[in-house]
Amino acid sequence: MIHSSLKNWFLGLFVGMILNVVLFVPFSAADDAEILDRDDLYVTEKPLVDVAAMYHQEMNRIFNDSIKQLVQLLSTNKDLSNPATSKKVLERISVPASVLSKDTETFCAEKKENMNLSTFCLALRADALYDEYATALSLRRDTLDLSSGTQAGVVASNSIKQNLVAREILDAKKTFDTALSAYHELQTAFPLHMQFEDMKTSLIQYRDRLVDIRKQTDSFPHKFINASTTECQ
Repeated sequence: MIHSSLKNWFLGLFVGMILNVVLFVPFSAADDAEILDRDDLYVTEKPLVDVAAMYHQEMNRIFNDSIKQLVQLLSTNKDLSNPATSKKVLERISVPASVLSKDTETFCAEKKENMNLSTFCLALRADALYDEYATALSLRRDTLDLSSGTQAGVVASNSIKQNLVAREILDAKKTFDTALSAYHELQTAFPLHMQFEDMKTSLIQYRDRLVDIRKQTDSFPHKFINASTTECQ
């Protein structure tokens, strides 16, 4: 279906953006990936490449869960011109001003159903993971052994480690920001997409009915029988 194709395209776009910028080896994340135990990010025995893969897979899961619920919400509440429907959707994709001054973490908490799908709440959920990842990378700088054993090698190794970790933290942030912007655009684009689909369906029905009418009129004679003139009197 068109809706499913659009959703899969968006999910693929997000994964593609990650694979294009990540410094470490690419990974394959399943749609039903389990929630990451974030303490694993700090396990020093794990190779840094595995930590990077765990982070990106968990970030992918967080976005996927929000996208799936958003598409389901908008697909089952198409008529946004209806005040009741519009209100129902708005409650899920916005954050009341009264909440901003209270416990936003509780309000934006991740849920399997009826999760708040605003860009603000998604950013809050994902940013918590990014902060832990950046901290874990910073703490693990000393676990990268890139030197040749010489004094010059040690100095060069430290410089490489600093640059490597700093670049990965920056690239992860850029990917996060880009994906968040794309998610925000999806909130606007998907309702328009559904309207265009409804319009397309109506036009196809209109075309088919015109074809039926044309078939009926084709059975009429093209000339008046026994008419003495072809001009109107």
